[in-house]
Amino acid sequence: MRVEVTSLESGYGSATVLRGTDIRVDDGAALAVVGRNGMGKTTLLRTILGYLRPSAGTVALDGVDVTGWLPERVVRRGVGYGPQDEAVFADLSVADNLAASSHRTDPRRRAEVLDHFPTIGQRLRQRAGTLSGGEQKMLTLCRVLLGGPRLLILDEITDGLQPSVVDTVVRVLRWERHERGTTLLLVEQNIDVSLAVCDRVAVLKRGQLIAETPVDAPTVRSDLFGLLSP
Repeated sequence: MRVEVTSLESGYGSATVLRGTDIRVDDGAALAVVGRNGMGKTTLLRTILGYLRPSAGTVALDGVDVTGWLPERVVRRGVGYGPQDEAVFADLSVADNLAASSHRTDPRRRAEVLDHFPTIGQRLRQRAGTLSGGEQKMLTLCRVLLGGPRLLILDEITDGLQPSVVDTVVRVLRWERHERGTTLLLVEQNIDVSLAVCDRVAVLKRGQLIAETPVDAPTVRSDLFGLLSP
């Protein structure tokens, strides 16, 4: 799924956060958006998904203008979203959380996803609220993947995860992209994850895209750390 964001302006009430932001992610490609806290990264994702209505600009998916659509309508086009905050039904079992992700989950897809995250498969009867923070993040990702999204949007999915779980997430995201052709749009503070998963990294500062670089550029690390410094 191709994503095109053009001259996007958005925010909260009278406070403008995004200021003329342009982003393009081609079908099957992967882009990481990085930036310090408060620069507009989550606002960008929430506006693309329809949780925030932009004051100017457009959002298009596969050439269809979806600007201002309700989130559930955007999701039905094949978009999966993993938010930064905890997104599980704490009082339901892990199995019920997974069942809530889709009414038509292919059994093969379910087996595929649980094979990626065997820890979740071992805790199906456990109440989701009793999982560790990292396990809840894995459960969130499993729920999103079960829907078989063509576009996967993730906000700080590796935040707070131990290194071994981060490695698993990287492996799964690369598999989803290369084996299933899933388009990825990540907000990710972990530069190593961004470089391992994506083609390009974009830097957002004060609501504007100030740079975009391919991950195989010779000076990509030093460039990014320089742009992200105070």
